[in-house]
Amino acid sequence: MQTFGVLAWWLAAAAGALAGFGVGRYLLPPRAAGKRAAEELQADHDFVQSLFDATGALLMVLASDGRIERQNAACARLWPAGGVAAPVYLWDAVAPNQRDSVRRQIEAAACGAGPAQALTCFLAGTDDELWIAWTVVRLDGAGAAGRCLFTGVNETERVRGERERAGVEQI
Repeated sequence: MQTFGVLAWWLAAAAGALAGFGVGRYLLPPRAAGKRAAEELQADHDFVQSLFDATGALLMVLASDGRIERQNAACARLWPAGGVAAPVYLWDAVAPNQRDSVRRQIEAAACGAGPAQALTCFLAGTDDELWIAWTVVRLDGAGAAGRCLFTGVNETERVRGERERAGVEQI
């Protein structure tokens, strides 16, 4: 039973650090504030950031208006420094014929309509088409203020394979 309590505390602290606010600062006694508390908060933040960047999945924190506030390393690799500039809004990276639909889905999720998900064609910095299966959920809680979490998985090879099989079957 003790292990569950420690795990629950750690998960709450990690989630808070990822969203930009630290649970740890509320759990420390006032006299423990100061340099030690700041170091612990920074260590928590750095650990969660390393988890955020280590995953191969695409992760972004979006403002309520769809602006990209934060992205992990997997997303940053889609827009290399020498290529096209990183998008300001998520839908800037989407194929033109799908932008309005993606924008409406994200705005609805940010307003609390529930999660949005789709398989969408994104344009990478190399002008390659990437098919991303994605979900956007609203982050609720202190400090979240209508922010959303975007998670995505690259499905490009699967989509290409299905298209090739469909082309062979039609012949």
